[in-house]
Amino acid sequence: MIMSEINNPAISIIIPIYNVEKYLSRCLGSIEKQAFCDFEVIMVDDGSTDGSAAIAENFAKRDKRFKFFSQENLGASKTRNFAMKQATGEYIAFIDSDDYVSYGFLTLLYSAIKRSNADIAMCGFNIHYEQNGRNKPVKSLKAGEYSREEALGYLLQDSEIRFFIWNKLWKADLLKNNNIEFRDMYYEDILFCTTAFSKINKLVVIDKKAYYYSRRTKTFLESSMTDKRINDYIYTVEFLRKFLEENSLYDKYKDCFKVHASHVLWSVPILNIQASHSSKKKGCLKRIAEGRKQVKKYKP
Repeated sequence: MIMSEINNPAISIIIPIYNVEKYLSRCLGSIEKQAFCDFEVIMVDDGSTDGSAAIAENFAKRDKRFKFFSQENLGASKTRNFAMKQATGEYIAFIDSDDYVSYGFLTLLYSAIKRSNADIAMCGFNIHYEQNGRNKPVKSLKAGEYSREEALGYLLQDSEIRFFIWNKLWKADLLKNNNIEFRDMYYEDILFCTTAFSKINKLVVIDKKAYYYSRRTKTFLESSMTDKRINDYIYTVEFLRKFLEENSLYDKYKDCFKVHASHVLWSVPILNIQASHSSKKKGCLKRIAEGRKQVKKYKP
């Protein structure tokens, strides 16, 4: 058991909650049982219409480390931004309410980030398939310490470092001092991670898969895509291109950026299938066609 000598917790864990009563107890229970216990959990119910809020309130009543907030439905980005303002920890972790973590998740990340004096610590993760209960390990960057230049390059390729916020531990001052928040859109992780990684001095990677990402369908082809989701996914290409240019980083990371732009282009057939599940199929397909032209415009 690891405890901090100061009043504020070492880690603030942020969990936005929206209609996840089937999974929430598993998520919160995996946090409650952590070997590392010097943390607070900022749970924010984002206008759930099921029993999620009651589950979160029960955890708050029995464990003072769990803090419950409730608001009208504003979306995940605004919910996380609100939670970040409540956080008092030296470090911040983001956990999605339908996912769960291993017993040593916080211990691994905290020990690594302290030992290396890094701004971000990252562990590996498994995909947990809800339909059959199986876990699939996902390839990640080998363990070690990485400079800002190395880390940002790997991130932009979205392969060995993925555009996910949840398998990482973030130094709170990194986010607060640079006013890094979530933009109100889908795929907000991409923008958040890119901005944060461009400000770090060091990333430390742990060769342990301690996070379990929940997938409710067997493949992405079974998911549906709304017009806004498609629009926001395509927008990430424009954002990354402009962000790199405005920060005089484009020439250095042009080849890495091309990888993400290509990923979006390659996703068009999948987007077409996902759009077919939408009640607004015609509008989605039109947006995909427009988006393909836009991606080609920003791709070198």
